[in-house]
Amino acid sequence: MELICAVIHELVKEPARDDSPAVEAHYIEAETLLDVTSEPTYELVKSIQSLYGTKGNASSKGTFDTDGAYTFPSQFLDFVDSIGNDDAFLTLTNSAMVNLVEKSGDQNFATGGYVVFAYYQQSGHGYVLAAMVKKKDGISLVNLEPTVIQEVDLSKIHQAIRINISAFMDARESQELGDPINGAYLTFISPKSNKSASGYFISAFGCTNAIESATSTKNAIEAVKQFFERDERLEHLANNAHDRVVELLEDVLSRDDKICSIDDINHVVNSLIPVELAEEFNDTFVHFANNPPFNVPESFYTHSGELRKAKKVLLKDSSGSWSLNFEKRVFGTDSSADIQFCPDDGGGYITIRNLSDKIRTKIEEVLREREN
Repeated sequence: MELICAVIHELVKEPARDDSPAVEAHYIEAETLLDVTSEPTYELVKSIQSLYGTKGNASSKGTFDTDGAYTFPSQFLDFVDSIGNDDAFLTLTNSAMVNLVEKSGDQNFATGGYVVFAYYQQSGHGYVLAAMVKKKDGISLVNLEPTVIQEVDLSKIHQAIRINISAFMDARESQELGDPINGAYLTFISPKSNKSASGYFISAFGCTNAIESATSTKNAIEAVKQFFERDERLEHLANNAHDRVVELLEDVLSRDDKICSIDDINHVVNSLIPVELAEEFNDTFVHFANNPPFNVPESFYTHSGELRKAKKVLLKDSSGSWSLNFEKRVFGTDSSADIQFCPDDGGGYITIRNLSDKIRTKIEEVLREREN
């Protein structure tokens, strides 16, 4: 990671106590940027950005809300147009703090903390990061400059947003050409509801979740299978893992909220990992699935259509002469299965049982046509 700019402001906000009103929010401004060559500054930013996509810190993907109700998206555009100008970055962060003061002031139980802003390069991409760090989380500041960082205490991010500048510029170009924006360019960690005590963070930065439920459902199922297939010690469990996550999503679909969390899937994955490999693989699925190419968000609505596709198997003859499309639950190798695979030296054959009257009638018609 190459840290280019960083600054810390402090959001001052006390929650309401009993029947007393909340203390009016304000912020303490850092007048200058931090020294990015300072080890405590670098380690603080590195610790925060490395937590993205880990268990307990799974992020949701999205874009800026462009309906005109939010100011940060336009301010970020000004920053992008002035990249390389330190003053532009400082102006951006102060504008964000004004929004945070306004939005947190609407929430009686919202609390303040240090807000860390950073602009850095990693793996060929530029990112802008903003994260809330509570005072008790192992960070010591003097005049809003880090002096001591205890990385072990930074185990959970309270609220954060990270913007991929390259992806943002691609989306901006598409928008200017009148094309639809494909894909998300920002991630955020925060409660989904803007009415919650800390959900004001989403509102202050104008974030909106842009990953469709169909994409999330499909990617979650594929991520589970590939997680097991990528290691030869686990690959024999891939099909079973696929079936187990499909069962989980079926159960979720039957609930009123229909919302599945990545932690729910992680629990299923952990249950399938052999005991001797648990230390190496337990809880690593969240990072694997929450990041590219799958980008499975912290939670998502289960999509019934993608779930139906995942439950089915499509078999096609190489010549295109025939195909079979069936649900996995009816397939097996014993005589009780509706569709039974019978292996033999000649390559095997399939027996289909319990045909409906409609199917039998259709087959008989085809046979009569051939006889004529």
